[in-house]
Amino acid sequence: MSLRDQLLKAGLVDKKRVKKANRELKKARRKQQSERQKKSVVRAEQEAERTAELSAKKQARRDRRLQSEARQEQANRSRLVGNLVRSYGQTIPPGHQLFFCRPPTGPTLVRLKIPLEVAMELRLGKQAIAWTGPANEPDLLILPATAALRINQHDPERILFFNVKPPDPDDPSERLSGMDRLPTQRNR
Repeated sequence: MSLRDQLLKAGLVDKKRVKKANRELKKARRKQQSERQKKSVVRAEQEAERTAELSAKKQARRDRRLQSEARQEQANRSRLVGNLVRSYGQTIPPGHQLFFCRPPTGPTLVRLKIPLEVAMELRLGKQAIAWTGPANEPDLLILPATAALRINQHDPERILFFNVKPPDPDDPSERLSGMDRLPTQRNR
């Protein structure tokens, strides 16, 4: 026996109120049933959600793989550049000729005093200046042009000075002022 029937039997509610309550419950059930989606639509939505979730997981895996490959490629390039700099790099010998190049970080120029022969080879593109070590305290090294070209392909930031297109040796503006000859040659 339902609660309504028990209340009706006890005389707490009358038949009119019971019928009204039944009508309201029936209306609410019908409204709920009309708003309910068909099972096929619900299945299609669940399948679409599952497909979207799988594609998002695939995309995330693909992105992680690409990032991992990029990190590996960068590490290989860095290792290659480090090996080239260590293999071919020579310390810059002290000299009297002023030479300026850009630093690895910061807006100011680095002022070097190097031998005149080294300065001429740098200007002619036969040698280059590269850096190694931490960027805040770099070690400057001189490299031959072939090594500098290879480093420039992989990590151009490592090269501080490299004259890829050397000046024309017949250009009068390229002559040293008052010194047409290297110091090893003597005037006669």
